[in-house]
Amino acid sequence: MERMKEMTLHWLDAFNSPTKGGVVLQLVSTQLDPKTLEPKLSNEAVLDWSKTLETTADRITYRVEFMVVNFGVPGAITVNNKYQEEFFLESITFEGLVHFACNSWVQPEKVNTKKRIFFVNKAYLPCQTPEGLKELREKELMELRGDGTGLRIPSDRIYDYDTYNDLGDPDKGVEYARPTLGGRQNPHPRRCRTGRPPTKNGEYNHLKLTLHTINSNEILIEVQEYPQGTSMWSFNLHSIIPI
Repeated sequence: MERMKEMTLHWLDAFNSPTKGGVVLQLVSTQLDPKTLEPKLSNEAVLDWSKTLETTADRITYRVEFMVVNFGVPGAITVNNKYQEEFFLESITFEGLVHFACNSWVQPEKVNTKKRIFFVNKAYLPCQTPEGLKELREKELMELRGDGTGLRIPSDRIYDYDTYNDLGDPDKGVEYARPTLGGRQNPHPRRCRTGRPPTKNGEYNHLKLTLHTINSNEILIEVQEYPQGTSMWSFNLHSIIPI
C-alpha cells in the first residue's frame, strides 16, 4: 500500500506539470465507411490523469465515454500518450462486451510519435480479417518486424534477430574466440538484434547481452524491476453504439 501511494504521488506530480496533455483514445470499427472506404472512427476521447481516478491494490482504473452513431463493432483502439512518462496499459474493457488484452508499455509521444494500436481479443484468419482492420494489422506487423537497420533502443517493440558472440572476445586474440551463435551453423539460442557493430576482425558480431535486446513487453513481470512511479492502467470504456 505504501508503494502504491508513492507511485500515485509520483505520477500526479509528473502529470500535473505545465506540459501535461492526457492520453488520447480513439475507437476503430471493424466496418468501413461506405463514403470514404476508410475504417469508421469514433471521436477522440482525452483521458485526464487527474480525473475519474479509481485505485485498487496496484492498479489504476479510468472510465472513458464515447458517443458514436452507426459505428458497428469496435475492432481496435488507438492510444496516444501525451504525458511525459511511459505507463503500462494492462487492459481495456468496452462495456463488458469487448475486451482488449494490452499488457504493454505505452511510450510518450516525445519518444514515439506513432499511436499505439491494440486489437480486440479475437483471432482472425487472414481471409476473415474484417475490412476495417486489415490496414491497421499490416501497419502493426511492420512495426513488430522492423527493417533490420538502426540501433535498438529500450522503447522499441521490434522482433528481429542477429548472430552474436559474447561468450568470447575475438578482438583480444584467436584463443579468446568462441563459436558464433544464431547463424546457420549454430542457429540456437537466438537473440534479438541490437544493431551494434561487429568486432574489429569482422568475423564475429560481438553483442553483449542487455535488456535492449529484449522487447520490454516480454520481460517477466515476476522478475521485472519497475522504476518508482510505474503504474498499471486499465480502462473501462462506455459508449452508445447501435449495432
